[in-house]
Amino acid sequence: AAQGRPTEASRVWQLALADARATGDPTRFALAVLGRNWMRRSVDGSAELCALLGEALDDLGPRRSAVRVAVQGALMLEAVLIGRPGVLLANDLEGLEADAAAIGDPESLATALNARHVLLRGTAELTARRQWASRLSQTVSAIADPWWRARAVVARIFDAYVAADFD
Repeated sequence: AAQGRPTEASRVWQLALADARATGDPTRFALAVLGRNWMRRSVDGSAELCALLGEALDDLGPRRSAVRVAVQGALMLEAVLIGRPGVLLANDLEGLEADAAAIGDPESLATALNARHVLLRGTAELTARRQWASRLSQTVSAIADPWWRARAVVARIFDAYVAADFD
């Protein structure tokens, strides 16, 4: 409804965020934070969104859940965009992957695989990136949401660009 009206969309999101925070329900708050649609609206990375994602992650606590995996994955990708040190992210990634594996749903697994691939983009490890991209493609084949299929394609295109392999 607010397509093409970013100010209105931002205002509505802020209201939803405030309402969710007021309920005291950490899952509702986390979903409201994720509802910002961070992948499309945060091209440069946002310290504000990182702070909100961090707050949501803290509120959710250590219990494994698909929502927690989604928030942690979003936080890691935002942190990459704003230049958070890769060593810290690698430590976070181990926990994300363990949680995703324990949960076992395809979207949680795709979140962890995508995060690993993105973190490897800052390295010369093209072979490893291609392996993670391949695993991501296999995993997203079980997900109906076309956004995930697009993420898998982006991973492969990124690797092809880096390798100058355009066949």
